[in-house]
Amino acid sequence: MCGIVGFFDPERRVKDPEESLRRMTLTLERRGPDDMGFFHSGPWHLGHRRLSILDLSAAGHQPMLSEDGRTAVVFNGEIYNFQDLRAWLEGRGYRFRTRTDTEVLLHIYKEEAEASLARLNGMFGFGILDLDRGRLLLARDRAGKKPLYYTRQNGLFAFASELKALAALGELDRAVDPESVRLFLGLDYIPSPRTIYRSIRKVRSGHYLVFDGKDIREEPYWQLRYVPKLKAGSQEMAEELTGRIRDAVKTRLVADVPVGVLLSGGIDSSAVAYFAQENASQKIRTFSIRFDDPSYDESRHARRVADHLGTDHTEFSFTVRDALSRIESVFAYLDEPFADPSILPTALLCENTVKNVTVALGGDGGDELFYGYPTYQAEALARALGPARWAAPILRGVAGCLPASDKYMSWPFKLERFFRGLAANPVRRHFLWRGPCDPGTLDALMGENGTKDLYGDLAAEVSSNRPYGSVFEPVLYNDFRFYLQDGVLVKVDRASMMHSLEVRAPLLDQRVMEYAARLPRAVNFGGFQTKSFFKSILRGKLPDEIIDRPKKGFAVPVSSWLKTDLREMFLDLWPTGQNGLIRPDAVRSLYEEHAAGRRDRRKELWALLAFGMWRRNHL
Repeated sequence: MCGIVGFFDPERRVKDPEESLRRMTLTLERRGPDDMGFFHSGPWHLGHRRLSILDLSAAGHQPMLSEDGRTAVVFNGEIYNFQDLRAWLEGRGYRFRTRTDTEVLLHIYKEEAEASLARLNGMFGFGILDLDRGRLLLARDRAGKKPLYYTRQNGLFAFASELKALAALGELDRAVDPESVRLFLGLDYIPSPRTIYRSIRKVRSGHYLVFDGKDIREEPYWQLRYVPKLKAGSQEMAEELTGRIRDAVKTRLVADVPVGVLLSGGIDSSAVAYFAQENASQKIRTFSIRFDDPSYDESRHARRVADHLGTDHTEFSFTVRDALSRIESVFAYLDEPFADPSILPTALLCENTVKNVTVALGGDGGDELFYGYPTYQAEALARALGPARWAAPILRGVAGCLPASDKYMSWPFKLERFFRGLAANPVRRHFLWRGPCDPGTLDALMGENGTKDLYGDLAAEVSSNRPYGSVFEPVLYNDFRFYLQDGVLVKVDRASMMHSLEVRAPLLDQRVMEYAARLPRAVNFGGFQTKSFFKSILRGKLPDEIIDRPKKGFAVPVSSWLKTDLREMFLDLWPTGQNGLIRPDAVRSLYEEHAAGRRDRRKELWALLAFGMWRRNHL
């Protein structure tokens, strides 16, 4: 991976553009520890940090210029079909100086401009400066695996891979957006295109942005479509999907540095490990985490898969001590509040994995493509209950009276969550099932702001992606568009980039995503059986006990940590009498409920811990 930055300053508001660009670029050293480069042309300024993966020579230096010096690119990511694109370009008369996908990107832009985005299969965030046309093109990959921020204010336009690089420019307003804070506390993350700051935005996944020095135009170049549905037989569909996943894994093994697999013991990462070992000429390196709390530990399943496939397996332990020793550094690295606690073991896994390999493959995306979450079973149950949903508030109150438990996904926790969202419409109830704070809790924490529907804009975006092939697919797309892109993939990107490890996601290959979306719902999710079709193509490849075991998330025991080891840290972040967006008395009330065992408030408190840490580090 790499890190990219740039700005446009026609009024010369930046007193020392060379030093400012250098300062911005230096903030991205972890994304690119191997090289650094700059380009200046009048009001345009580009910077780059490189993590060398392909063509390790100096020929891959960026910003990379066209032969005439009139086009420059800063590129973060990988284009997996670059060899096919290179052959096509060579047939059209282009000549290459390097073996990099960056040069392919440079030439294909010269050939087709933004229309070339339809040809790129990869993960990326990049900027291309076209001096002849006086414009900058920014683009982000289809699933949003790589981040890209931008802002226009005070006569400047600036972009970067991380917010800290924009902050280093020093000329930008960074006023906090209260609505983004509210959304964060309702979701665990801040949904794109929003950021924690009012005046800074994220480029949306599957979109490109053109800035011509005056106007900004942002357009989609790809959307995940669920129709028309496939008409093939089940055997034909199984063979086609298997072939697409196999090829996606194979192309992601291409690198000039060592490659491994992050193996959780779940079906998605196990499938990736299977196809990686199938395509390898020697033992694939696999890496996993072992927790000291048995209710959260999946290491024996990862070992079972590694033994079955014959991989070279390494296991790392994760304890409370490890969490406490890393929580400060992990939260300090995050530019925005982020409340998925599994970022801690993910960061530990990446920290140790990078000592052995530079690139790792992961299983992200399988649940959002193939109906893998228990929430889909809950959705089926909610639909079956029909008119009985009117009783949801009463039933939630009853569930809230059950004794709280610190165990992973305890029944009191699941019941309270289920009844919390039962009365809402499908898209909104999935936000309520997953998010930390419901609207009532948010009002207690931040005061009523007149917003009747916190999730209204998000639900509208899900609705706009019509047509869908079944009543379940808006929920599936909701998870793909928000939970995966702004939650799961942010976690993996930040945890891996902290340690300069590139993580690739074969199941989020364009060809796999598009085929999965067109599978009939009854094939993927029949009755209450999740992931049925995906599991069927893995029979005989993985042990049955791995395929058939219940879904278990990559979680950590924060409920008990908050009562003990993290108690002092949490309370220090929320002193009484403090003024701000969030009321400390309401925070402490939630904490007292949790500490006394009256209610399981782990998700609300962890989100408040994350926000408190971000506020302390960045404001």
